[in-house]
Amino acid sequence: MQNTLTEHSVELHRGREQHAVRSAEITSLKARRSNIPAEQVALRTSLCAELGVAESEMPYVGELLAVREDERDWEGAVERLSAVLVKELSGRNIRVNIVAPGLASTDLALATNTPEQIQWVKDITPLGRLAEPDEVADAVAWLASDAASFVNGAVVSVNGGLV
Repeated sequence: MQNTLTEHSVELHRGREQHAVRSAEITSLKARRSNIPAEQVALRTSLCAELGVAESEMPYVGELLAVREDERDWEGAVERLSAVLVKELSGRNIRVNIVAPGLASTDLALATNTPEQIQWVKDITPLGRLAEPDEVADAVAWLASDAASFVNGAVVSVNGGLV
């Protein structure tokens, strides 16, 4: 009985922590009138300060990825931005790389896609499944590590072979 009570107490504590994080993010989103997470805003602010670049000159990745049918010129915008940054930041010991994940098994992906859509992605992916978030994170960690110290301007596809 005591073990069950302790387990429920731990679950309640975790739930409260998750609620606090989500509530803070909702408050932040409402204040900014933007769907860009607060962590990305802070990262962008820090990056711009470190590089001496005005925040107005540094777009968010999400701003570059919104491709409408009538705006196909935006396709590849992240890759083009990366190529420019590689050149602009040369000599500063800053590497610029892109991780291009396929559909990952995240709460957001599972909540915003129908089971049929999820299955379709699995069917067309050579490895026959969605990426796990840790697999995408591992690619990011590798790129940030000394093991990738000479990797610059690369696009690392973490997509199970989907072309």
